[in-house]
Amino acid sequence: MAAHPAHQLLDTVKYYGGLALARYRKLHLFGKLFIWLVILFYICIGGAQSLLHARTQ
Repeated sequence: MAAHPAHQLLDTVKYYGGLALARYRKLHLFGKLFIWLVILFYICIGGAQSLLHARTQ
């Protein structure tokens, strides 16, 4: 019997998520810092864009 699509999707996400987490853990401190700074930058840009959009309406 074949696996259900939702179960197969969950297995795929678990597999690739595990790979990504393993690679993240192997990164040097500066690599991790760079990733978190990029995430923070995108959050700040999104917040600024929301504020500018709210002011124009």
